[in-house]
This record gives sequence, structure tokens and C-alpha cells, in this order.
Amino acid sequence: MAIEDNYNSIWETVSLIVQEMFPSLLATILGGLVLAFIFFYVREKCFPLPDISGEWNVYTETTETSYDPYKDMLLTYKAVLLCEGSSITGTSEKIYEKSSTKEGNYTGKDRTRGEISGSIDKRYFSKDRVRIHIVEHGDKRDSTIYHDLKFENKSLMKGRFFTTAADSKGMVNWKRNGTCV
Repeated sequence: MAIEDNYNSIWETVSLIVQEMFPSLLATILGGLVLAFIFFYVREKCFPLPDISGEWNVYTETTETSYDPYKDMLLTYKAVLLCEGSSITGTSEKIYEKSSTKEGNYTGKDRTRGEISGSIDKRYFSKDRVRIHIVEHGDKRDSTIYHDLKFENKSLMKGRFFTTAADSKGMVNWKRNGTCV
């Protein structure tokens, strides 16, 4: 009988705890879910994916390379992007080069063309990331260029690049056409 009384006493205690805690636990969980929904809804409506469609000037500076004449090389490209949701497509043309072996503008048929693909990574607690992949159709061979960018504002993206052309790396700035260098 004592064991049964202890069992009943324990069961009554547990039942009382559950009855008192369950409503507050449920309210806390529901409140957290509502708050999370409101946060993400406001973030998506007030801070949507950036629209990077349009014409951009791209400036690269090579800081590391396996081919010494490319060291400190400055290149300028004109890029046209189309952004659909988080997907990016487009084209690029090399329009200027300054290296230890050459300096000058490229025009017409002398421009090296590239095909662009990429994506926008939405960041909720930091700047959105833009990842660009370019296949550049050079005179001697195709090369791959990868840009890892942070979206600074509607006219500027900054980051780093890597290319298979002489395993070069460096800094890159994307500036919407019509903004100052």
C-alpha cells in the first residue's frame, strides 16, 4: 500500500507540474515561432535580394601569380548581368590592361569575351554574398575566373578573385556603370 501511495503521490506531482508548465512552455514555443516568422518576413520584404542586373565595370588587381609579368596587373572588364531570383547569367569583355608588358584599351574584335554564371547568397546577419564564375575565351586558351564578392550597396561589390590563368589571385571591385572609379 505504501508503494502505491508513493506512486500516486509521484503521479499527482508530475501531473501538477505538467499542468502548470505546459501552457507556459507552449506559449514560449509559439511566441518564438511567431517572432521568427515576423523577423524573416520583415527581412524578406524590407531587405530583398539585391538586383544586380545591368551594366558593370569590373576592376581587378593581381596580387599573387605564378607568372611574374602578371604581378600587379590591372584589368578592366565591362560586364552585363541578368539576375533572376538568386541566379546570375551574363557576359563580359576585357576593355583595358596595364601590366609590365602592356598597357592599353581593347576595342572591337580585340576584346576578350567571357560567359558569366553565378548566384547570390542571402545573408541575414551580414552583407549578401555574390559568387561569380566566368569562362573567359582567350586568344590561346579558355580560362576560368571566380569572384567571391560582398554586396556593399546597389552600385558596388568588392571581393577577391582567382583565375586559372597563371594561377593568379587578387582583389576585385564591381562598380555599376555610371559610378566613379
